Amino acid sequence: SLLGMLGNTILYTVGGALIYAIMPCMTAYLCAKYDEFKLSGAIFVVYLFMMSMPIVGNYPTELTFLRNIGIYDTIWGNYIQKMTGSGMYFFVYYAYFKGVSNTYREAAEIDGASQFRVMVTIYFPLAIKMISTVFLIQFVTLWNDYQTPLMYLPTHPTLAFGIYLLNSGNGSGDGLRKLYGTTVRMAGCMMLAVPITIIFVIFKERLMGDVSLGGIKE
Repeated sequence: SLLGMLGNTILYTVGGALIYAIMPCMTAYLCAKYDEFKLSGAIFVVYLFMMSMPIVGNYPTELTFLRNIGIYDTIWGNYIQKMTGSGMYFFVYYAYFKGVSNTYREAAEIDGASQFRVMVTIYFPLAIKMISTVFLIQFVTLWNDYQTPLMYLPTHPTLAFGIYLLNSGNGSGDGLRKLYGTTVRMAGCMMLAVPITIIFVIFKERLMGDVSLGGIKE
């Protein structure tokens, strides 16, 4: 049903966008602010290597692995897939945290703050504009994504997945086309388009603007 697709879409887009916005932020912060540890440099090199390596042909092995460990075709399993902390935004966050002064951390440590508290209550709020921008971009991307649910969540169709099947010319959508008429199909298209239009109108300056750095004058 359309309501079921809408529910799957919200779970898929909101949860996925949060993961894509926060996980790279965490890994980038740790690599940027604790670069004295060799592991930080190793993680940076691994992520750089992952960005440069082609991924064509890895899907059969990946799908087999997901089935074997029991997380294929589950929303939470899809969340786990996204928790790599890598990708383009890792390097964006990394450059940002490299440009923020360590004076914040040093002052907080003197006051007895833990490393986790420093990250969550000081540096993440400084990067909140960037985090929210990445979230909005990923939300729009995932909302319109039908290929990933088609491959990894076949029994949890999203609106984009459902509309793709309704409007595709292949046999997989024949049953849906018979079940839902043109009116329902158009309603589904509107449900898919209207939220993104509203988000763009409200947050267009953030989506299209740049990110400014804040810091302490040395």
